[in-house]
This record gives sequence, C-alpha cells and structure tokens, in this order.
Amino acid sequence: MNLDEKSRMPDDAILEAHTRTFSKSESDGDGVLSMPILGMALFTMIFVFGGIYLSKYSGDFHPFVFDPEGEPPSWDVGADGGQQVAVDGEKLYKRNCVACHQADGKGLPGAFPPLVGSRWVRGDPDRMVAIVLNGLTGRIEVAGNTYNSIMTPFSSLLDDEQIAAIATFIRSNPDWGNNADRVSAEQVSAVRASHERSNAWNVEEILELYPLE
Repeated sequence: MNLDEKSRMPDDAILEAHTRTFSKSESDGDGVLSMPILGMALFTMIFVFGGIYLSKYSGDFHPFVFDPEGEPPSWDVGADGGQQVAVDGEKLYKRNCVACHQADGKGLPGAFPPLVGSRWVRGDPDRMVAIVLNGLTGRIEVAGNTYNSIMTPFSSLLDDEQIAAIATFIRSNPDWGNNADRVSAEQVSAVRASHERSNAWNVEEILELYPLE
C-alpha cells in the first residue's frame, strides 16, 4: 500500500467530518447572522441621520448659500438691537451684473449703460427695483449716450433681500458717485407685489411710472 492509500480518509470519515462542520455552523447561526443585521441597522441609522442633516443644513443647495472662495459674512445690528447677517451686495453684483455693467460700473459702450453717476439708479428706489425685478428693453439714454439692449429680469433668480442688497450697493457706492438711500427687502417686496407681470418693461412704461428726477 502506497502513501496516498494510507493517507486517504474513508468515505464514512469524510461524511462524518462534513456533518459535524455543518451542524456546528447551524448551531452557531445566531452569532453568524447577527453581524449583517447589526450592520444593516447601523447603515440605516447613518442614512436617516444624513438625510435629516442635509434637509436642515443644505440650504436647498442654493448657489449663494456656500461659496468656497468667499469671505465670512459681515454682521450688522438690526432695528431691534439684535445681530443680523448683512447680505453682501457687492458680491451679488459681481455674480449677476458685472458681465454687462462691468466691475467699475461703467458698462460697455454701445451695448450696456453705465451705473456710475446715473440718474436711473438714483432718486426713486422703486424705479431701479422694478427694472431689476422684471428687466428692461428698448432704447435708453444715459449720460448723453443711447443704448438699445435687454436688461435681464431677476425676479425668479434672486429674493427680495438679495435684490435690495444689489440695489443698495449700486445706489450708495461713493466710488461711482452715487449716494442715494439704502433699499430694504420690504421695499423690494412691495414693488414685486404691485407689478405682477412676466414680460420686461419698455422704457416708456418705466418712465411713466417713475419719471427721472
């Protein structure tokens, strides 16, 4: 008899060994199955917590909520003496208006009018707010030059506080020769409610409602 024949286990011995192995696995089944259940429970808790966290703190993933290159918000004192976050009108201007009116507020010759020292942005704040909300189209004369382009409406893109911040930045920017009063979110809300329209203003309409001073 060779070595392989000596070391070969009888069939009965193999069957008995398998039987003992499977019997042990089944008897220990509670311990084996408890780990996947525990893992699934832990995963479910993490998933639920993550959903609640995102729902509360994601800001609806709005592009203005998180700016990785931005600076911490400035703080202002509200009328009731409490601290309130001041919306950065300059930053909003750079994101929404600079392509047409340029960073220096001088616009593009023959295309988009300047905001520097412009009567269109001073005086009655409702005029500027109405234009920002619904846009403007047609021939317009600013500082002795004529422009004929389309102003983008922002009523569905920005909220009242953001529009108020942009209008305030433009109207009260001393570097641009503008020193008009600030614009509040309440003023923007009132103008928005008084003009329910989906199309842009033309120059004649806006001047009839809000004549230049």
